[in-house]
Parts: sequence; structure tokens; C-alpha cells
Amino acid sequence: MTTAKILKQLRKEKGLRQADVAELLGISQQAYQKYELGNAEPNGANYVKLADFYGVTTDYLLGREPAPDPFGEYDLTDATEDEVIEAFLALPPKIRACILDIMTQLGGVVESSRTAQAEEPKPTWTVCYSEDAVSAGIDYALDEYERMEKLKVVDTPEARRATFAVRVSGDSMESSYSDGDIVLVQQVDQIEQGQIGVFFVNGSGYIKEYGGDRLISHNSKYDDIQLHDSDTMRCFGRVIGIAELP
Repeated sequence: MTTAKILKQLRKEKGLRQADVAELLGISQQAYQKYELGNAEPNGANYVKLADFYGVTTDYLLGREPAPDPFGEYDLTDATEDEVIEAFLALPPKIRACILDIMTQLGGVVESSRTAQAEEPKPTWTVCYSEDAVSAGIDYALDEYERMEKLKVVDTPEARRATFAVRVSGDSMESSYSDGDIVLVQQVDQIEQGQIGVFFVNGSGYIKEYGGDRLISHNSKYDDIQLHDSDTMRCFGRVIGIAELP
């Protein structure tokens, strides 16, 4: 398995966003995206940070060895209570914390409080929403806000800054945005290279990274869209996040 696939798998196993790992490394989300797309590789220091964070070796990140089994060296079949405790204390701190969390959940100690928190409604914010999906080649006018539906989303700073929201169709922007995601868009007439926007090109709508002379897909299975002087193109706005539904 390649480094790009390994990084993506490890991140998803931890339930993290690309932005979370980028913050850990002290780099931009766009720079980290290139690691998972295979367009760039971490430097030595970032390889070490990632290995320490995920509890693996740098060789594993490079695809040179199988994933480590944190319990592989312990055979506790006939162990005494003291031996079990000693083996537990010898585990890495993150593994111990994970085990304790599972035991706590199974014991029901925090179940009632977590249930109460889950039932507490989150504050919402209303945004203009277009049912027409981008990346599907559908004609639509995204600046006719009065004709759009009103959609309630979880109240976040990104939702408050958004001019409108639109649904993603297809997987050409994996792993940044997935099919069915409702993205929040801030209206601007143009965006900088490396930013992701919503575009209208020759009668079709797309969500893509702006590359100057092309619109870039994040999924390597899809070709970029080359832009020509003869094309009819308009930028409807910059994608600033994914809407969370209440």
C-alpha cells in the first residue's frame, strides 16, 4: 500500500478530517491533501510526527512493513491478575486510554450523560440552498437566492459566513468532499489558485480546486478540466466548509 493510501486509512480510522491532521503538522489543509493524493510526500520531520501520532513506525508509513499489533507481544491466556496489570501498564498511553474508555462505556458509567448530551438540540442557522448538484453537468443559476429553498443547518461560523449551500454529486473531489455532502459557499467573483470553488463552465456546474488554467479534481481517477479562452466560465463562490444537518 502506498504512503498516500496509508495516511488516508489511518486518518479515517481515527475519525479525523484532513484539516485536523494538517493542524497537527502545522501546514495548510491544501498541502496535506497532496500527501493523501500522492502528489507530494511529507518531509522527514512530518513523517516522524505522523508516525508518533498514529503509533506506527515511519517504515510502516512508507509501506515497508505491516501495521503493528499493539497486543501481539502479550499472551495473557494463563496470566495472573498481577501479570495482566503489568502488561496493561506496559502498553502505549494511547492504547491504555482507549481500553479504559471502552471499559467505561461498557460499564455504563458515562452512558446517561452522553445520552443527555446527544439529545440536546444544537442551535441552527438558515442558509439558502440549491437542490441542483454541482459536478453533475446541470444548468442552474446560483445567484438567484430568492428562488432557493431555505435549509436549516447547525449554527457554525462557516454557516453564518456562507452565501448559499449546494449539494455535491459524484466522487471527483474525494477525499476533500464526498458525494452527497452539502457544502457551504461564500460568494466571490474569483478565487486564488489552490482554493476550492463552485464554477459554471460551458453550461455545467462543478466543485473543483482552481488551478489557474484548469479546474483540478482531487480524486486521481478523474482528469482535470482544462480551461480555454473560448470557454464560458463563471465562479459562483469559494467553498468554506461542509454543512452539518441538525
